[in-house]
Amino acid sequence: MVEGLVAGYGGKDILHGVTFDVPGDGGLTVVGPNGSGKSTLLKSMVGLLAPRAGRIVFQGEDVTSLKVHERVRRGIGYVPQEANVFRNLTVRENLRIGHEFGGGRAATFPIRLREVLAVFPELELRLGALAGHLSGGQRQMVAIATALMPKPSLLVLDEPSAGLSPRNVDVLFDAVRAVLKTGVALLMIEQNVKKGLAAAAQGLVLVNGSVRLRAASQELLADQALQSLYFGGQP
Repeated sequence: MVEGLVAGYGGKDILHGVTFDVPGDGGLTVVGPNGSGKSTLLKSMVGLLAPRAGRIVFQGEDVTSLKVHERVRRGIGYVPQEANVFRNLTVRENLRIGHEFGGGRAATFPIRLREVLAVFPELELRLGALAGHLSGGQRQMVAIATALMPKPSLLVLDEPSAGLSPRNVDVLFDAVRAVLKTGVALLMIEQNVKKGLAAAAQGLVLVNGSVRLRAASQELLADQALQSLYFGGQP
């Protein structure tokens, strides 16, 4: 639950009292025009930016003042838009780092690895490959799988389709849907309005740092006036 969140940079507020909750299942996608505050919101959610007012409550605990690694160990997984894999390490090594960063013991790594590979079977054949040699979609899959290694209750994705080819965008959102089937709650910001909303049950429209609308994703996708007003005619 995000309550009355105010955040920004320097002397300027970007978020103005944002309040919403993340559903326990089905996922929530945050969309909005450029400059609406989506990235600021996610940075505040995962501990990269300290809010100026308001609070973030996760599973009954106020985590507003916790660092990134402390939130990971509370069950908040995060996949940044860029630099989200170690390209010079193998897929297996990336997954091991995710496991250990989340507080996992070496003895439990093989067990958790099997569980995550059950969600992303395509990665099993690529465990020994360098992450930097994979396609963009496959690297995003590795990034998401790495964030899942500590068994988060909530997975936060920052613009996961950014820079991907159309084919790799499809691969990425197949991975997102696979994650949702495991019961992990999902919060995602996404510029690809159509794909982002289609992947989650609910959508939230953020405009000028304020929540303009919260509704079922299919309802938002069907609202042509909303798309024209905020998304330049997308989808």
